[in-house]
Amino acid sequence: MVRRVIANGHEVASHGWEHIRATTQERAQFRDDVVRTKRLLERLPDPVRERVKPLSQRFPEDPADTKLSLGERFQNVIGVLNEVNKFNGEVSVTSEVRALANGSSAEVTALYLGIGQAYYVNASGDAAGIGTASADGWVWTPADEAGLRRGDVIVELNHTAIKDLGDFRDMMEGYERGRVLVVVLRGGRYFYTTIRE
Repeated sequence: MVRRVIANGHEVASHGWEHIRATTQERAQFRDDVVRTKRLLERLPDPVRERVKPLSQRFPEDPADTKLSLGERFQNVIGVLNEVNKFNGEVSVTSEVRALANGSSAEVTALYLGIGQAYYVNASGDAAGIGTASADGWVWTPADEAGLRRGDVIVELNHTAIKDLGDFRDMMEGYERGRVLVVVLRGGRYFYTTIRE
């Protein structure tokens, strides 16, 4: 990945959001990078925020009033962005408590495909949904509103049969970024859809 970054004309961990070298940034430009990174954190799914919490907690409330050196603050911003980038290239499975549309909550298994899309289902299969990133933060939609229904069974990914959630997770971890063709069995009939990672 580092070679690809360099081949695209970037320098590793040496610039902020606007590609201005850290060593030449003005304080105001760096402050803007910190503020922009904090706004990004608000829109990320919970597992990413938990992963970067040790770094993000070090962001000062007021970037102009801090005892951290510019180098330390820059390392924190770069560390957060690197972890977000890493999560974006992963398929992650977590156990979470999800608020449901009826006002109750349930423990669910959530499958994150990077930072852009996720799926959840509880153990009994009567609560499921899809999570997506939006400008206002992470949005969870019940499966029946998102086109999936209770009882739908994902039977194939990119023309390869799957038997269970472990199979699904293992296969998703092996795919490169891009669209994944999914075959769903519903009421004895099969249909195709795609998910994007």
